[in-house]
Amino acid sequence: MNAFIKCFLFYTALIFMSFVSAANNSLSEVEVHIDNLGVEGTGLAIAHEGEINVNAIVTRLDISYLTDGVHTIYIRVKDEQGIWSSALGQNIVVKNSQLNGESNTLVEARMKINGTFFDHFTTSKLDNIFADSIELATKSWHLLYGKNTITVSIKDKAGNWSSEISQVYVLKEGSDVSLTRLADAEYFFDADPGLGKATSFEGPFSFFIQDITSTPDVNLLSPGLHKVGFRTLDENNVWSNTYIQVFELFDFDGDGVNDLADLDDDNDGLSDITEEQIGTNPLASDSDGDGVIDGADAFPLNIYESIDTDNDGIGNNADLDDDGDGVNDDVDAFPLDASESIDTDNDGIGNNKDLDDDNDGISDEDEIKFGLDPLDSSDANLAPLNLMYFSDASGDGVDDWLKYSLVDNVANIYILDGQDFSEFSLFNISYELDNPSIELLGDRNNDGIKEIGLFGFNADVGRYQLAVYNGYTGQGMGTWNWVNTLSDVEFKLLDDLTLDG
Repeated sequence: MNAFIKCFLFYTALIFMSFVSAANNSLSEVEVHIDNLGVEGTGLAIAHEGEINVNAIVTRLDISYLTDGVHTIYIRVKDEQGIWSSALGQNIVVKNSQLNGESNTLVEARMKINGTFFDHFTTSKLDNIFADSIELATKSWHLLYGKNTITVSIKDKAGNWSSEISQVYVLKEGSDVSLTRLADAEYFFDADPGLGKATSFEGPFSFFIQDITSTPDVNLLSPGLHKVGFRTLDENNVWSNTYIQVFELFDFDGDGVNDLADLDDDNDGLSDITEEQIGTNPLASDSDGDGVIDGADAFPLNIYESIDTDNDGIGNNADLDDDGDGVNDDVDAFPLDASESIDTDNDGIGNNKDLDDDNDGISDEDEIKFGLDPLDSSDANLAPLNLMYFSDASGDGVDDWLKYSLVDNVANIYILDGQDFSEFSLFNISYELDNPSIELLGDRNNDGIKEIGLFGFNADVGRYQLAVYNGYTGQGMGTWNWVNTLSDVEFKLLDDLTLDG
């Protein structure tokens, strides 16, 4: 057996008791089958001395011909009355003799009681693992009266864990056993702070080591390799051995936060929980591969769609009316703006926002007031704005009138005779002002006629301006500027505050 390593599979207590019973009736034969359970009396006969030691029988078997892996050894016994017992099945793990002897050494075993992790063995306990497991079980408050299942898995120095190995153990009610309860448990990450100084894990202590690696404390760890240690303290103030497990924390999106703590592993703007709910991949920022990350994609699982402007559930590529304003995209000047669909003057401003839809220099409001069509620029010359003109420009003793229109940055000024409303003076004034207003100013040159002022904002110089023109000839008389420190400025003519006429 020096060239091989074997580990055992616990047998049930009921089968074990049947062997004992047979032994008390004097054993006449013992036979062994390997891997395939044959009929009674056809197995390999094994010498015995009136009792059965399973481990001793397995040790004496020639298993040199067996291939690497798990094999099952079946043992039957027959009493002097010719009655065969049930077959006892025990597994052995065979590893090739060429492997390093040290790597084939069993170094650790984990133990569960009734499915709950309880303790682990170190090398010193492996030779008596059956006895140690029963002893630990009877001292554990997890062991119940009646049937209990003890499960063990073992690991060699090569890091290979065996399958879980289970044994049924029956504890009769009233049995004289010492039930030592666990009083505390603690865990730590990476450096061991010492017994009693790690993070306490309140009972009941029915958890696995994986539960510890999902605690909130893990959120504080950086990405990379870490180890977690766990141990328990019984009511007699005796600490168990420390169980160590190595684990790795990944950082898929490279943001410096490990994926267990990161709410958005792929950094696509959708939380991992949301992605699981809607079916996208929490580890792929663009689940459908259309070039738009999931968080910005209205259809993250549809490669043909990514935008739904009107939120009607139909992507813009298939939607005939993207903004849902009732005007199909092919005739909508603003297919992505539900508040606009027409731009009469093609200036990029929709008619709902545009103050001059036909761009004829007359506001829509004024055109409607004058009875003109705000969508027809050809009627601009029909837009009068008559103001009472307090000057007698014609010199006939009757105040005359002023009529003007603003078209294409030109103010057309008409002076009308106060008696017959005939035009006797006409001139044009060009301007570079936004939404100018025309004001009648005082007589600045003492000719008895009020002057004309154009007031507005000149975007080219960033200032408000008042340009003054001769009220009869239209000749410029000067421009005054104000810094742009206010908004929504209006020009108001006041009384003569300086008493200069």
